[in-house]
Amino acid sequence: MHLSAFKYKPNVDYSMDEIVNLAPRLPCSWCRALKWKDETQGMCCSGGKVQLPNLEPYPEPLYSLFTHQYPLSEHFLSTIHKYNGCFQ
Repeated sequence: MHLSAFKYKPNVDYSMDEIVNLAPRLPCSWCRALKWKDETQGMCCSGGKVQLPNLEPYPEPLYSLFTHQYPLSEHFLSTIHKYNGCFQ
């Protein structure tokens, strides 16, 4: 699998390769953020010292677009990266 990203073959199943296997993500015991196995515990929230406020609900029409309640939701979600780029 050495340099397989540069020699990609669509007919090869890379999902079982140990390099690709990222293992299950474990929740932080304080803030419940998902962390990889070897990430430092509490690094995300400084051991429970940092607490972010809950997010407010999306305003309309964003809420309808994200929850598939609008006719153009599929188009919006499939091209969201382009919309995001407009604001950078």
